[in-house]
Amino acid sequence: MNGFTYDWNTDVPVGMDLGFIYGLVYSGLSQLTREEVEAALGVSIPPALFPILVDQLSPENTVVEGWVDGVLAKPAIGGGANIVSDATSIDPLQRSLTETFEVGYKGILGNRLLVAVDVYRSNRKDFTGPLLFESPIVLVPTLSEDLAAALAVGIVNNPSLSGLLATLQAANPDRDFSAEGVAGAITALAADQLPGPSDPVAIVQPAENLDGPLGPELMLAYRNFGDIDFWGVDISTRFIINDYAQAFANYSYVSDNFFDQDELGSPGNQLALNAPRHKVKAGLKYSKPRGLLANISGRYIDEFPVLSGPFVGVVPSYFLLDVGVGYDLGSSAPGLRVDLLIQNVLDNEHREFVGAPQLGRFTTLRATYSL
Repeated sequence: MNGFTYDWNTDVPVGMDLGFIYGLVYSGLSQLTREEVEAALGVSIPPALFPILVDQLSPENTVVEGWVDGVLAKPAIGGGANIVSDATSIDPLQRSLTETFEVGYKGILGNRLLVAVDVYRSNRKDFTGPLLFESPIVLVPTLSEDLAAALAVGIVNNPSLSGLLATLQAANPDRDFSAEGVAGAITALAADQLPGPSDPVAIVQPAENLDGPLGPELMLAYRNFGDIDFWGVDISTRFIINDYAQAFANYSYVSDNFFDQDELGSPGNQLALNAPRHKVKAGLKYSKPRGLLANISGRYIDEFPVLSGPFVGVVPSYFLLDVGVGYDLGSSAPGLRVDLLIQNVLDNEHREFVGAPQLGRFTTLRATYSL
């Protein structure tokens, strides 16, 4: 099976018809060869019995009835989904208020060390969050179990198939050819094509959307949340080694970058700042007037959750090493300089935001002429 679309244009219960699902499973199963089925089940099936077995398993002969109940959910950070009770109304946006208290220090220690430290605390009331999915999706987390149980009943109610399975059981006594065993094996064969517990099968939306020119749509909206508090620290240092060389180090920290429904006071909702809690950068720089310029720096970005419209997930932590070298040719060619910058010199493939492409090593060669 290569996936499926299940669409109704009338009001129906939330869930899926198991007979419809089995029809799709059978369409894929009937394409398998006897050798493929034998290898998957670990049994030997006589060539003469195989086409009869396939025919008896058809939805016309093995009738599968029943309904798998669906649940409503919204995408969750880190994958999967959060179960919700129903679609909810969205209040108009309110004015957001932010109160921030900040203290800092900037100075030079020992005529060589430059230090800047900022500490802040921020309170935001009626914080306006990023775009969020507001159209609930439908999950069928018990689909495999319910399909196997309904198929077992269909097998029992098909005497011809039950007799054929009894013959196979006698020929393979160490295998399970009971109705439950065969139903479980068939469901397992189709497992990678069936929706998983966190795979959406439908979207809940206004009935008017079904008649629109674009068809079904996911609805996104902004929300106001309750009060949130967080604090952070930014530290920047620079050490003067000599007239030409410097070392630097920067560190940023934020106390909280994800707020659950309890922190927001808004059941079923969550908020991410879409930024890491820890960021570190350090390096060395050498610069000689009308001569060589060289620098090396390392950056570490802590993992962080993202919840911004369709971009939901976690950005893993990563470390990048950047190297640059340049030369001012002013002594021989006034106004001309050449610079080579290699970002991510270790070629650490990473993503800097959910949905963004992977980035690797990036090299830039630049010639600048100043009039």
